[in-house]
Amino acid sequence: YLQKIYEAYQKYLIRNNGVDFDDLLLYTVKLFMNQKDVLERYQDRFKYVMIDEYQDTNFAQYRFAYLLANKHKNICVVGDDDQSIYSWRGANIGNILSFDDAYDKPRIIRMTQNYRSPRRVLSAANELISHNESRHKKELWTEKNDGKDISLYNTQNERHEAIVISQKIIQLHDTHDISLKDIAIFYRTNVQSRVLETQFIKDHIDYRIVGGVNFFQRKEIKDIIAYLRLIANPKDNESFLRIVNFPKRGIGKTSITHLLEFAADKSYSLFDAVDSLESCDELSSSAKERFKLFKNMIFGFIEIAKHQPINELVKKVIDTTEILDFYRHDDSIEGESKADNIREFVASTDEFAENFITIHDKEPSLQEYMQNLSLVSDIDYADTDRDVVSLMTMHNAKGLEFPYVFIVGAEDGLIPHRNSMESTGDIEEERRLFYVAMTRTIKELFISYAQSRRYFDSTLSSFPSRFLNDINKSHFQMFDMTNFHSSNENYPKRNTIKKSFDLGTQDDTYKVGQRVEHMSFGKGRILSIRKDGELIKLTISFDSGELKKIISDYIKIL
Repeated sequence: YLQKIYEAYQKYLIRNNGVDFDDLLLYTVKLFMNQKDVLERYQDRFKYVMIDEYQDTNFAQYRFAYLLANKHKNICVVGDDDQSIYSWRGANIGNILSFDDAYDKPRIIRMTQNYRSPRRVLSAANELISHNESRHKKELWTEKNDGKDISLYNTQNERHEAIVISQKIIQLHDTHDISLKDIAIFYRTNVQSRVLETQFIKDHIDYRIVGGVNFFQRKEIKDIIAYLRLIANPKDNESFLRIVNFPKRGIGKTSITHLLEFAADKSYSLFDAVDSLESCDELSSSAKERFKLFKNMIFGFIEIAKHQPINELVKKVIDTTEILDFYRHDDSIEGESKADNIREFVASTDEFAENFITIHDKEPSLQEYMQNLSLVSDIDYADTDRDVVSLMTMHNAKGLEFPYVFIVGAEDGLIPHRNSMESTGDIEEERRLFYVAMTRTIKELFISYAQSRRYFDSTLSSFPSRFLNDINKSHFQMFDMTNFHSSNENYPKRNTIKKSFDLGTQDDTYKVGQRVEHMSFGKGRILSIRKDGELIKLTISFDSGELKKIISDYIKIL
């Protein structure tokens, strides 16, 4: 199917005399190959070619540069084959490794002095990357001092790992007066951020996700939470609208608009309005039936929630709606990532249930989980203007540097990733990725791994990353934390100043999703906007569950 879509897309571009960014490069290379006079004109115009980050070039970029520079042979490239980590988006490490074969007797200048990392971290990184075969042999050196040993933490599981890291950060910040912005945490996959975010929120550690989205703000997670919110409160119109046609169940935008209008006219919630749709002439009989099927499904979940704990309810919702299958059948990296996030959400509810039972000696209900969720999904801590810890994937860390670096989840299956363990080339790229993560360090490096990790609804044993065995143990100070039990009483409660977020709107501007207030109905959120001459009519879902159409003159923007 992908090939057919691509071919149709290319034909559409040609019919419309258009090109996309990839075409700009591809067609230029084709032009140079087929029109020698054009190639020569540009060769004489650009007699000197310089390229940075050459290790990240793909085949088309390589051909473009080769053709352009082939006449005068004045080409200078800068790159580090040990930092080639983007093969999954087309980069070819062979371009830099075979440079001296493509160009006759080039001058190779090895810039091996490192100005960032302390000698001990650099020595460990050199030992790690020396195990790769596909590389230019070199060894980085520095005039900086040895620095501290690399701290290596052996933890019980991912939750315990997060507690250990959180308390270490508190120690750095509160005892040693280290700014949070000088601290970064690197992980292999986005899904690993969830347990860290939960612990940081609990410990009042401000953080931001670099190049990504906070776990509980990711679309696939917000979709599942919307199901739970609607089950807990069927009058939640916003959650109803979010999931009524997700995954797709044949309910289109026009049908939803008709339902909105009908519910507002009758002063019903959307959920309640479904029972009276026989009197809604604008909706087709098939649309009415689909709305009823959706409502019956939610009713089924409500009944399950009365008798089953939250973790079992979540699994039933995911199985019945086939949300996980929806993303699992998407073969893209993004689809796989979303499926992993859903599995992590299931794992988080299992974890919550286990902890709740330990503390309260009973299974947690949906309502008890929703109360906890309102705390862990708080995004006030992501304000980037404040002093915050940076969380990011190892790929997003490339090109950055931080005085204090934590690498978490240093386990086989994560780094190297389970999908990159079939070939030597894939393993070597994963080793380069670990090398990049290590060499972001300016002062001190911390690495941690867990003995077990929850995956979906199972707990699996895990093993330290094979890359740790590539490094001489003399570089590590090892901490066996498996018998360590944290106590929040060991350090003072931490306070943060919460900031409100400015929506950036003027009083006469209304947007779907805005929070507003009415003198009689209280606070709510705008669901739809319609202009009627000079008047602006707003459909608003109030916190009371009421759905009302109100002229904008009587509404105050919050």
